[in-house]
Amino acid sequence: MEAVAMKETSLDINHLFSYYQEMVYVAKRVVYDYQKAEDVVQDALMKAMRSYQHLKEPEKLKAWFRTIVIRTAIDTYRKEKKKELVSFEALTEQGIELCYCDDTVERSVTFQCMYQEVHNLLDDLSPKLKEVITLKYEDDLSDQQIADTLDISLSAAKTRIHRARKQLASLREASACL
Repeated sequence: MEAVAMKETSLDINHLFSYYQEMVYVAKRVVYDYQKAEDVVQDALMKAMRSYQHLKEPEKLKAWFRTIVIRTAIDTYRKEKKKELVSFEALTEQGIELCYCDDTVERSVTFQCMYQEVHNLLDDLSPKLKEVITLKYEDDLSDQQIADTLDISLSAAKTRIHRARKQLASLREASACL
């Protein structure tokens, strides 16, 4: 009796695996790389196997699995984007040219120029905005840590960061027009 009940609540991996190619295609639309998409689907399969007992409507297995794949792909994409970002502190500690040692010389020089330009534009920001941007990117603090450091609310910290980014973008745009 227990074996029959266990069989009804266990996930048929072969059934899920029948959606593999379709899910790779779905993941590829998010991560833009076939091998990463395959990794995403593998991770999603593991997540599905671990959390199958939470599926309320087994007839919607494909939609449920697709949701897991999409969310896993988005998480992977975000992690990859985060790896690409380099804090100002890391740049100054390691030397700007070492951050992109595997890139072309042109991209490295472009990056150095952009870094210097942004650093120069920081002086044009108000002290409050300059402080949050410095805490965010030079000290590599989270939004919550910035709020705690400045003794302001989390939403105020996020607002200041947003305003500082926006103002830096407009200053950069204005300096490009000159």
